[in-house]
Order: sequence, then structure tokens, then C-alpha cells
Amino acid sequence: MDFNWDRTKKSNTSRTIHAYSNAPFIELFVDIASQGILPLATMVRGEGSYAAEFEDVEWKAYCSLAAVARMEEDDDAEVSTEVTTCGPPLALKLSIHCPLPHTGTGSALF
Repeated sequence: MDFNWDRTKKSNTSRTIHAYSNAPFIELFVDIASQGILPLATMVRGEGSYAAEFEDVEWKAYCSLAAVARMEEDDDAEVSTEVTTCGPPLALKLSIHCPLPHTGTGSALF
């Protein structure tokens, strides 16, 4: 089971989350709050490829996203995966590595 979010439909407050599994149902949680249980639909990419699409899911920095695969809607048996979203960028540090012949990085910058 795996899931990801649609990076083409960005907003500051919501995302579309795609959950992939071969189980018939997926429940999505954001910071332990259920976003509902959806049946998986066969995807165009071929046999054995299934997904559930959760639209307009609240999106914020450092939240926990968990997808739980279920064999039935009210089944307690589950398989899950979880990720934590990142926060805003804090800094970007660039440096140049000077080429040195004795390190094998060359002798000049291009």
C-alpha cells in the first residue's frame, strides 16, 4: 500500500490524496482524524493497479497522513502506512567545492 498527493493541484490549505492498494477499501487519516473510507477503483495503468482519491484534504505543515487498507468497510484487520508532511523551508545554503587534483575533482572550475 502506498499513497501520494497531487502536486499539480496545490493550494495553501488542501490537497488531493491518492491511496494505492490491492485491498478493496482505504481509510485516510490526517492527524488521527478520519477523512472517510473509500472503495478503490481500477486505474487505467493496468490490472492490479487500484486507487482511492480523497479530494480537498486539509493540508498543513508537520501533519501526519496515514492510509489504512481494509478488506471490508467495518473491518478491524488493517495494513497501514504513514508519513509526516514537511514544514516551510527555513534556509538554503549553497557552497562551491573547489576542484583539487589530489581529491580527484579536477584542476579548474568550468
